[in-house]
Amino acid sequence: MPRNSERLQQIRERVEQIGRLLRGEERINFRAVLEPVEKDSIIAPVYDRAGRRVNTAFQRACAILAAERDDLLFEAFALDPKFRLPPGCPPPRAESKVYFPVDKYPHMNFAGLVLGPRGVTQKRIEERFRCRLLIRGRGARSRDAGDDALHARIEAVGADARQRVAACAKYLKEEILVPRRDEENALKIAQLRELAAMNGTLREDARIARLAAERAVRAAVAHRHETEPQVDSLEQEMESFLQEVGVSVEADATHRSGDASAHDPSGVPALNFDQLGKTSPTSNISTEKRILESEAEASPQANSNQSVMRDARKRPRSASVQGDS
Repeated sequence: MPRNSERLQQIRERVEQIGRLLRGEERINFRAVLEPVEKDSIIAPVYDRAGRRVNTAFQRACAILAAERDDLLFEAFALDPKFRLPPGCPPPRAESKVYFPVDKYPHMNFAGLVLGPRGVTQKRIEERFRCRLLIRGRGARSRDAGDDALHARIEAVGADARQRVAACAKYLKEEILVPRRDEENALKIAQLRELAAMNGTLREDARIARLAAERAVRAAVAHRHETEPQVDSLEQEMESFLQEVGVSVEADATHRSGDASAHDPSGVPALNFDQLGKTSPTSNISTEKRILESEAEASPQANSNQSVMRDARKRPRSASVQGDS
């Protein structure tokens, strides 16, 4: 216990000294601050979009001192959870980056999964872990996105900031940033349903929503264990529901498997008129022909006009044939 109190007193004194340096009350010895970290390495200048340099010696020194202060405060809270911050000292801050595997899976929209419809998923993650979640890097829609690879930046403040940041990073890596097929991604299905509810196009059918969610969860579990999902009562219930709404099971399976035979070479899906319960184009043409013939028979004047027009078209041909003979 005396050792802890002695260490806590040393931490307090150093934190107060760093605070005076950052506030400009004392002059910073750049050489003493930068050399142990940079080790005489050449630092290339970095500029923002306005042309201002953002990595001057003063800025680098302030960043190093702020990081040292955060480390000391985390150590103090680990020794004494009731440690009181010195006057004017901000709480410690933790930060972490979780990179998206866009190079390995370029077709996956990981940023969209993290944000969700209108940022709903992002807000829920922030409320759950009490942190700040930002999308940064190349491709991010932000002014300060930077030139780094696309990633999620997690920020938290407080005595347990590091634990919350680590828990949020673990959740992103294990639950969201896992490549899955659309029919196996329960999060994406829930996001699409929520987006439809926001747009007012949601079909209020609790049965199909429950079946789709359970089917996605079962498929995800089967994919995780590298086994194929078995057809059970849930699959039979889904198939019976599809038959009730007028969609055949074969058509649903063909659509989910991406069978190329259901499309023509131009990429336009081929219509199955028998499946839709409609007549084929040939039968439609014959029906229209019978309707026209019945209308023509019902109108004697139209029949006489058509016969006159046919005689007029035949006369020049017969005259030319007589001239040749």
